[in-house]
Amino acid sequence: FITEAVSEAQQPTAEVGTQSALSEGYEISLTANITSNWRLTANWSYIDSVLQDVFSEFGPWWAGSTGKSFFSQFPGDFVLPVDGPFEPGVTLGDAISQIDAEYASLQRRVGGTSPGQRHYKGNVFTKYTFTEGALKDFSIGGGARYRSGATWIQANTALGQQEFNGMTIYDLVAGYKCELFGFPVDFQLNIRNLLDKDDFSIVRLDDDPRPDGGYNVFKYVHTPARDIRLRARFRF
Repeated sequence: FITEAVSEAQQPTAEVGTQSALSEGYEISLTANITSNWRLTANWSYIDSVLQDVFSEFGPWWAGSTGKSFFSQFPGDFVLPVDGPFEPGVTLGDAISQIDAEYASLQRRVGGTSPGQRHYKGNVFTKYTFTEGALKDFSIGGGARYRSGATWIQANTALGQQEFNGMTIYDLVAGYKCELFGFPVDFQLNIRNLLDKDDFSIVRLDDDPRPDGGYNVFKYVHTPARDIRLRARFRF
């Protein structure tokens, strides 16, 4: 179709796509010593990120002489090689239409919420240290971590903007201070995901419906399994 000189001129030296967003929100933190032995900390935050620009580098190139107009001069029924970026059997005309549709889909996101963001996050943790009685020098604490569901604007207009399920994970910590071989030692047991919650949080759906009309999950985040760690710290 083309000469070697034209091929070399068409080869990109770099491929970069950027996006920018404007974010605003707030964060509140609280630390309280309820008693001399009992401490409480909490944090809550909110963020709203709006897309300002998506892949703007592509538009001028695709509209220019080396973009769509260059490829459109060739037969549209030419079947592209199977080792290329498109599915087997896709013609050049199909590929151009797909690129147009995908770029238009990206531009429709401008002004909308940034994909994948979780608007709300929060955590609370409390710890109590025993200073007398049978449990002297022991401590016990625990907390919870929360993230709201991910927000995603689907390319399929029938789905539109989706906000999926959030997750809450509980943790436990226990400690003991003593002397070992004449040196102060701090033992601490940390258990993350105490209840061994194995839920997953959906990030986005597949834009193409199944034969039954439903939609498959395209991407999700799985809750990390329960993690138990025992730490000993010696002080000299």
